[in-house]
Amino acid sequence: MYLGKVVELAPTEELFEEALHPYTQTLLSAVLEPDPRLMRAKKRITLPGEPPSAINSPKGCRLHPRCPYATEACSREEPPLTEVERGHYVACWQYLRR
Repeated sequence: MYLGKVVELAPTEELFEEALHPYTQTLLSAVLEPDPRLMRAKKRITLPGEPPSAINSPKGCRLHPRCPYATEACSREEPPLTEVERGHYVACWQYLRR
């Protein structure tokens, strides 16, 4: 969930194995590993800028001002939560257009 909108919904194991939404990927990259060697090798994803106000959310996809994959289309229309695999839903124009 980002700024009050569900961006990805999937069975737990599938979500951890193959997150599709950029925000979900960012969150999962922040999960700590108990093994220090694995933690050092882990690639951390960070988003630029500050989160916008939840009261005055951006038009279109709420993540687009910070998303490295955003296009002009992302700023115009909010992507629908769409089932892309059985039981796996994502709200991302970049994934839905593949």
